[in-house]
Amino acid sequence: MDAWYVLDRSVSPPRPTGPFPFEELRRRAGLGSLRAQDLVARAGSSEWIAAAGDPVLAALFSAAPPIEFDSARAGILRLEQPGTRTFPPYSFSGAFSLATSTFSSQWATLVLIGLVGIAISAAIAMPSWIATVLGEASGDRGAAAAFSLLASCVNLLLQILVGGPLWGGWIVAAANAVEGRGNVSDVFAGFRRYQATVVAYLLTMLISLAMGIAIGLPLVIVVALAAAIEGSGSGPAEAILVIGAVIAVVAAVLVFALVLVRVILAAGIAADPAFGSIGGGEAVRLSWRASQGLGWSMFGLLLVVGLLAALSVLLLCVGYVLIGVPLMLGATGAMHVMINRRIIAAPAAPA
Repeated sequence: MDAWYVLDRSVSPPRPTGPFPFEELRRRAGLGSLRAQDLVARAGSSEWIAAAGDPVLAALFSAAPPIEFDSARAGILRLEQPGTRTFPPYSFSGAFSLATSTFSSQWATLVLIGLVGIAISAAIAMPSWIATVLGEASGDRGAAAAFSLLASCVNLLLQILVGGPLWGGWIVAAANAVEGRGNVSDVFAGFRRYQATVVAYLLTMLISLAMGIAIGLPLVIVVALAAAIEGSGSGPAEAILVIGAVIAVVAAVLVFALVLVRVILAAGIAADPAFGSIGGGEAVRLSWRASQGLGWSMFGLLLVVGLLAALSVLLLCVGYVLIGVPLMLGATGAMHVMINRRIIAAPAAPA
């Protein structure tokens, strides 16, 4: 009787589970716990393939993505969806061109994706806003401070539990639009892979916090030094503050370009069905590895697109929704497709 191993990518490193008989895999496929892109290996085989690529298991899925191995890189599995284009490796010019072409061809879809995201973001901010209003209406300074603290805590919690999956879904939806198969419902991809997406987003926030402390601490020291000098009545305190501010800005740019931008797509990897049952921590590590050497280029792309989006606000603010947000989505999707979706590593299958 045929049996198959299934690669569990929710742990790090990924490990084989099984072997399982056909009936068990059919049951899993019916429940949605076995997907077409999940990696399987027949018992006795040394090769991992997508489940939909197995001649027997293909019947369990309505659409089987074609698969091929890159002979130039042994052990690297390439998964491509039917009817999609093949994209070159990431470059600033290539990603910017892809973002603008997606803006032109998928504009309506990108606008709808943006509107859904904006609506959910507004809903996330609503409880915090209500708590702040109640605090101000109380007329009591202590109550106002308590409500303000409550508002901050609620906002942080909702940002992690709802904003994280939303960001992951935005990346997936934008990437699908880049590939010409955009669907507004893809915004909810992060909620379908909730735990992994929340973990990936939380780790990204913690990295951001650590980098913020690393940048802010030297600036606090500079300000304290300037205050001490000014208090003593000697020394150019203003010059020290200016130098400190310049150093802080340069440090912020370096940290963002070399660190934060390389993990900014981790939630999208966790939410993306193309990566199977990947864990949040593994999504962050994969984002870091896949973007090696691309930090400055990614930073430049986000900076240019961000400036264009900011300028779109001048068009009576409506321009931000109709131009800025779709353009940013196009750039984000282009990065995810050209950097993360190009290759998926697979370990050796059990013999």
